[in-house]
Amino acid sequence: PHPAGPVRLTPGMGPRHMTRFADHWYVAGELDGTVRVYDDAWNEVAAAPASSAPGTNHPSHLEITGGFLYVANRGPDTVSVLSPRTLEPVAEVACGGSWPRHFAIADGRMYVANQRSDGVAVLVLKDGVPQPDPVVFPTGTPACVLTLP
Repeated sequence: PHPAGPVRLTPGMGPRHMTRFADHWYVAGELDGTVRVYDDAWNEVAAAPASSAPGTNHPSHLEITGGFLYVANRGPDTVSVLSPRTLEPVAEVACGGSWPRHFAIADGRMYVANQRSDGVAVLVLKDGVPQPDPVVFPTGTPACVLTLP
């Protein structure tokens, strides 16, 4: 499914990335540091900060899988884990580098493209939460991570 036409989002949020889950649209606000949830008529039904860290946050990628909403946060350099139903925080962990631009989840791991630290961090997921002490693979300014089925 996709929007049937133009939609009106919260002014100033700076929509960056979106996904759909359970008849709702989830949008990362790059400029206001939020995650916002919209119904199929694009009425806002919930909003929450993407990160609880102090300072400026520019969320990049978000994804829902395994019953969790994951958001990469540029600025605090974290990944937030939220409940997709309530947007309540479950955890927020370091992303293993600087400026997490994108991530992919596969086989119980999260692969985070940390653009400014020139590496892809591999974080093991335990009960859906990324664990500290990732393995980092050096690579020049990664912007996207893809996994093969």
